[in-house]
Amino acid sequence: MFSHYVHSVKKVLTPRSVQLYDQLWPAGNVLQKRDYLPASAQCENAWNQRLTEDLVKKIGKPSDFYMKMLQKMKTEFKIWPLDLDLYIHSLESESHDWHPHDVLEILKKYRRAGGVSLEVLESTQHTVLRLLLAHGATQTMLSLLCQPERCGVFLDDFTATLLMDHFLEKEDYASSSVIATRLMLIEKLDQPLTNSYALLSCLLYFKHCIDIPNIDYTHSPAEPPETVLLRIDNYQKPYIDHDLETSLHKRLVGKTLALCGQKLSNEELRLNCCVVGWTASHNWAALRDDLCRLSAVGGVSVFVKDSLEHMLSEATDEQLKKDLLATLSSLNVKSELDVVSTAEAQLKQCISESHTQFVTDLESLYKKWANERQKLFEAQCEAFEKAQLVKSIKEKKKKLKKQEELLYFFDREIEMDALKAKRMIRNPFPRERPPQFQLKQKAQKAMAEKYIPPSMVGGKLIKLPVD
Repeated sequence: MFSHYVHSVKKVLTPRSVQLYDQLWPAGNVLQKRDYLPASAQCENAWNQRLTEDLVKKIGKPSDFYMKMLQKMKTEFKIWPLDLDLYIHSLESESHDWHPHDVLEILKKYRRAGGVSLEVLESTQHTVLRLLLAHGATQTMLSLLCQPERCGVFLDDFTATLLMDHFLEKEDYASSSVIATRLMLIEKLDQPLTNSYALLSCLLYFKHCIDIPNIDYTHSPAEPPETVLLRIDNYQKPYIDHDLETSLHKRLVGKTLALCGQKLSNEELRLNCCVVGWTASHNWAALRDDLCRLSAVGGVSVFVKDSLEHMLSEATDEQLKKDLLATLSSLNVKSELDVVSTAEAQLKQCISESHTQFVTDLESLYKKWANERQKLFEAQCEAFEKAQLVKSIKEKKKKLKKQEELLYFFDREIEMDALKAKRMIRNPFPRERPPQFQLKQKAQKAMAEKYIPPSMVGGKLIKLPVD
């Protein structure tokens, strides 16, 4: 984003100053990294207008409102979606009055509370991710995205594009690939701009971060799973869907690259991207087919060949590895074909074509979310008034019922006293006992008559003679 200023700065500097400039900020520095989306695509003015809304201003201090929400959750066991949305929108990215851990905890408590709705508003999800990104809490943000069942935060096209653009400019290809895989899992790779960003993120991950240990931001419980042993007659090996193994990051990146590559119009570039993706995701059948097509269409780039050889060396099936390496060695290697540069050029062309529309759509989306907040506030006020009306009606009914009972008693006081006296008279004809009980009573009475109590004589227990 800053590199377009570099050349204009160097033009006005002396040769010695240019030399010092290059020493202080060498190539690869933050000021000279890749830049894709211009600064206007961030829509900072439109995004900061949320702080000037009347509903957000009424929040006051965000920390006090946060404590009110927690207290309300303890008493009512629920949090309204609008309350959560207003709290998130009242936070400022540069402020130190809030901590990323607070945002993470309130989202988890909101999902656990239930009561009103488990769904988090789209504006809340977008603002949470932008706040965490601006706050520098990258690990918290990625952990949030990798636990959608606990936090309820998902990506949309605009948020994913801004996040991947930020990470690519910082050359944080591992984080950018995590964003791309999240898009693949929720099947949101239809937009050309988002698809181009995801494609480039996956290619740069395999180029620079392929040897990095596996990234796992998913939630793992502290307690070990309980071991249950069962005796069964016939054991069938369970089917494992590797697409749902979200802990295997390299496989997810491979599948994302293959799916993004399938949308390319250039046949040679499409097959080069797909073979890398199928190899990383261990889809050997699709890899064989694309390698055969690649031999007929054109050649393979040096980067793709090196990546395939590196990943195939980790395969456990020796025969399969031997066959695939033999097919790969038979392909024509094109040194002039640079897959990453071609994907980057395609991304820049897509940005130049859709940049204006991107900014317009994002600004209109912010306005739409503001109107939805106002409508939701009005609907919540109406629901609150209805609840208060129902509560007052119930209280009035209860009060009227007590008054009716009191009037009924004084109108029929004599009848009530007679009824009370009648209830206090004992029945002169008691109910007879069943014959079994009578036989038992007679036997007990006969035994009691024949019973002779013992006596103590000289410390010894003796029985008195029976007459």
